Amino acid sequence: LPVLLHALTSPAARTSAVSPATLRALAACVGQLEQLSFPGSAEFARVVLLLVEALAQQPPLILSQHQAVTQELLPALVSAALSEPDASSSSSTSAAAPPGSAPAGAGGSQRYVCLKAVGDIVAVLMADKSLYDPAAQTGGRSTKAAHAAALTKQLHELLVRQLLPKMHLLLADRDPVP
Repeated sequence: LPVLLHALTSPAARTSAVSPATLRALAACVGQLEQLSFPGSAEFARVVLLLVEALAQQPPLILSQHQAVTQELLPALVSAALSEPDASSSSSTSAAAPPGSAPAGAGGSQRYVCLKAVGDIVAVLMADKSLYDPAAQTGGRSTKAAHAAALTKQLHELLVRQLLPKMHLLLADRDPVP
C-alpha cells in the first residue's frame, strides 16, 4: 500500500496506478477498517485513509474512473462514514499504534476522513455535466445521456437514501482530533 500511495501522489505515475481493480481493492480495504485487529493494523488503516485522501484530491482520476468510483468506492466510504464507533476495535488499534500517535481508524477521525472524501468525490462528479445531469432521463436518445442519467440516479440514491437520513448523527458526533 505505501507503494500505491507513492504512485498515486506522483504526477508521472498516478494515471497508471489507478484502475477499476485498484479501486475495488481500496473499497474492500475501506470496508474492513472497523474489523482490523492484527499487529500493524493502525498503520494499515492510516495508509488506506491516506490513499482515500490522495485519490479524492485528483479530479482527473476520479473522472476517468468514475464508474468504479461510484459503484465500489463511494458506497464503501459512505458505509465507513456512517459506521458506529466500536470500543473494542478502537482499543485494539490503539494497542498497535506507534507511541505518541492517535490510531487512524479510531472513531470520529476515520469517519471524518471518509465523509470528507465522499464530499470531495461527489463534488467532482456533480461538477461534470457530461456525467451528472439531473434533467437526463433513463432511456434517453443517446448512450451518453443514459449513462449520465444512471450515474445521476446512483449519486442521488447514495446521498438522499443513505447519507442525508443519517446526517443528524454525523453532526452530533464528537469533533475529530487533528
